[in-house]
Amino acid sequence: MSTGSRLILTQELHASLRKHLFPGDGKEAAAILVCNRYDGTRLKLLAKKLILVPYQECKSRTIDFISWPGSYLEKAIDTAEEKSMSIILVHSHPGGFLAFSDMDDASDVQTMASLFQGVNTIHGSAIMIPDGNMRARFYREGKYSENVELVTVAGDNIHYWWDGLAEPRPPAMAFTSGMTDTFNKLTAAVIGVSGT
Repeated sequence: MSTGSRLILTQELHASLRKHLFPGDGKEAAAILVCNRYDGTRLKLLAKKLILVPYQECKSRTIDFISWPGSYLEKAIDTAEEKSMSIILVHSHPGGFLAFSDMDDASDVQTMASLFQGVNTIHGSAIMIPDGNMRARFYREGKYSENVELVTVAGDNIHYWWDGLAEPRPPAMAFTSGMTDTFNKLTAAVIGVSGT
């Protein structure tokens, strides 16, 4: 069993996020997830709300850079503040680069400081590539990042995107070693109700 951190999205949120992040112009786009947090054996953030950042609100949008508008960071802080929720800043990598760039690192230094001034809890950033695959990282105290071990999308189909894989893997086939490997990294709970 793994104790790494998790970011969890519903299929509906993921689909809306993907549609917004890839408008077809080949430029990066931005959105914000506001998440509930569970600190147990592993840290889990469950995305509850999606804030889409309008393309025209970003001062700079290129194929490999986006500037975050302060007004939308403030909007996310206002949404998260009452329940001390976590904020994840998500942007696209339209070229398919499935890792955080040096520019992403520099941008996070500025944006995370702003988020922590507004809501002092764990926040993070994430990237998405055109096929919907995601990578994420969390920041504690505004400056120490840790990669999120697993991004999960739950819906009619379940998607797992593990940190550290250079290429996304297709879903494991049933009754194979790939399925065994996937299950070894997960935990399950069986809850029953008797109605006699």
